[in-house]
Amino acid sequence: MPKRFIVFVVLLTVTIVGVLLYFVFRKQPQNIIQSQKPEKISSKSVSFPKLSENQNIILYYNSPEAVFYQININNKQEEALSNMLSFVESVSWSNEGTKVYLKARNIQAAKTESFFYSAGRPYEEITTWLYDLETKNKSALDKNFGIIAWSQDSKKIVYQYNDGKTNNLNIADPDGKNWKKITDIKENIVYLAALSESEIVYSATETTESFNVIKTDGSGKRIVKLPLSVSTNKIAWQEEGKSIIVAMRETGKSTDTFYKIDVQSGNKTEIKYSFSGAIDAKNLMLTKDGKTLYFTSDDFLYKMEM
Repeated sequence: MPKRFIVFVVLLTVTIVGVLLYFVFRKQPQNIIQSQKPEKISSKSVSFPKLSENQNIILYYNSPEAVFYQININNKQEEALSNMLSFVESVSWSNEGTKVYLKARNIQAAKTESFFYSAGRPYEEITTWLYDLETKNKSALDKNFGIIAWSQDSKKIVYQYNDGKTNNLNIADPDGKNWKKITDIKENIVYLAALSESEIVYSATETTESFNVIKTDGSGKRIVKLPLSVSTNKIAWQEEGKSIIVAMRETGKSTDTFYKIDVQSGNKTEIKYSFSGAIDAKNLMLTKDGKTLYFTSDDFLYKMEM
């Protein structure tokens, strides 16, 4: 066999093996969405924000002033919606933004009154109120009401009810009437949201790798598992629960990393951004088309186009 042919065969073999090894062991490119630089759009500190149904307004509670505000996303104009509502500890907005459920101490307390006394009365226990921002009317709910979430059309609410004997999730009219039980539960729920008109998602822990999903008629209960552990105050669901946007502080990084995760496949896509400071994203809100993400960081509101 000619020497030249042997050398050719050896070189060809080495080349083929090298190409095969390259494709087997090369680092697979990570899917990336390149976003625009996050833009600060609020001048006041923002708590419990809500993107309204028309996608042009974000409603929020300003703790220092103890007042509800709305901010017009297009011109950044901020407008007060309420008189002072003291000691608000949690808020759940209706989608059109005219009503809220809020857990508060005494929402009639004046700004100058002390923390432990309001209007001459001892400091009150936490009460769940349904508050109408247009009429300024309020009504107290049963003290056993726990976490509350509005349906997507704001015609119903889902909520936890725990009186020490029963512990369940229910669906009812906004005033709590005409209620029906969805399912019994064992623990207190810390996260509850509507995925669609017929499905809700909930979790009993603030940090989790899996979520409970169930239809509002009590059927179709399932578990949604994610490829990583997420904080429930750093997520936003998209496309009726088909995907989720998460923010997380990864080891060795000084700012949050954003991912879009396909719930069915578990595949994640990083949402790249540039920012001069550190982002600690909470209260994530996603537009219906999935192209704009709003979130708070250091109590101010930011907008990020994706």
